Amino acid sequence: MVIAACHLSFRRRWLAEGRSLEDLAYRAPGYPWVSIAALGLSMASCLLIVFDPEQRAGLAITAVFLVVCYVGYWGVNRRVSL
Repeated sequence: MVIAACHLSFRRRWLAEGRSLEDLAYRAPGYPWVSIAALGLSMASCLLIVFDPEQRAGLAITAVFLVVCYVGYWGVNRRVSL
């Protein structure tokens, strides 16, 4: 999910900075439709996991793990930049 979102964001920023698509070393085929489909299908998969009782615990643990990772990353980068 994050890769698709980053790809969409990167392309928008690349063009906003005045660069051309010809300057890219690699252009993903099917852009933006493949990235949008990947993002949508990944989100649907996560949403459908909620309805599976055996997977709810895994989804909750994953959510907690992601929060810990983001908070840890923010804490380390905040300390480094001071």
